[in-house]
Amino acid sequence: MLRKRTIFKLFVNPMVMVSVVVCSSFRFYPEVIKLQRRLEESGIRCEIPVPNQYLDPREPWKLKERLIEPQPEVFRAMWKSIRDHLARIGSTEVVYVFGGGEGYVGNGVSSEMGYAHGIRKFNPLQRPRTVLSSESLVDVAMRGYVEEVVSSEVLVGRLSSLHC
Repeated sequence: MLRKRTIFKLFVNPMVMVSVVVCSSFRFYPEVIKLQRRLEESGIRCEIPVPNQYLDPREPWKLKERLIEPQPEVFRAMWKSIRDHLARIGSTEVVYVFGGGEGYVGNGVSSEMGYAHGIRKFNPLQRPRTVLSSESLVDVAMRGYVEEVVSSEVLVGRLSSLHC
């Protein structure tokens, strides 16, 4: 029990830098980049998903080229991207689900939310994760993972006030 309290004190201690990982569909990637910039300008470390080399840079939710047959290198790159983003979730205190003004979460974001919940529930030695969302999620089942709906402006304000 003492260990959990110590970890919780680290989380709320203003001397410890709080970090955020944004989980969002690549459809909203331009908005996610702007959010990352605002958080980092406020002194908050922010991690976002990173498209791999097989995704279209202008529309990162699409492949650059149509796959005619399965290409193992593409699937390896996709799995690496997923593993890298799960590691980002594991290294931050706040998971911010960005629904792009629509409350949309796809399969990828749903699995990331479940992963964040699993870390918190099944590994008490890990730092606690707080799951916040930019708006009420359309998928009612996923709402149970969200502790609070917080606009991006409020998120930046709250977290930057921890660093004063």
